Amino acid sequence: MAFSFHGFIGAEPALNGIRMRFPAARIIALGQELFLIPLTDALQRQMNGSGEAVPVNGFELLTGAIEEAALVVSEAGPLSYAEVLQWTGEGSQAAIMWEGGLRVRTFRYGQDLINRILRTYGAIAGPGQDEFTALGFAARRFTDDWLREG
Repeated sequence: MAFSFHGFIGAEPALNGIRMRFPAARIIALGQELFLIPLTDALQRQMNGSGEAVPVNGFELLTGAIEEAALVVSEAGPLSYAEVLQWTGEGSQAAIMWEGGLRVRTFRYGQDLINRILRTYGAIAGPGQDEFTALGFAARRFTDDWLREG
């Protein structure tokens, strides 16, 4: 089974900064005072503008223009971007975190990185669950699935 996610994760103040600058951004509550903004095609086009969309540090969709916007809004609070690509159990995760207008951490490709990011923000897993499942990521296979609710 395939799974693909590209988007921003963090507390509401930083994500509000993205939403205010880019009309295609939609904030979705995860619970536990965490939120996400899926990086949809429309949002990606708005954030990249007319410039060249060159990926940053081996990420698939995170470009220099998108990182510049993230650096600005991270002045309001920590913000992360994550990519998860999996197919029949094989795949990888990558994430990057900004705070105070600086890139503070890059999580290299590997497994369990989304859980590490979520724990950084204080997420707590339930009995028999990891943070990824507790906050609803396992129930949605693709980035756009987050937009089909509520």
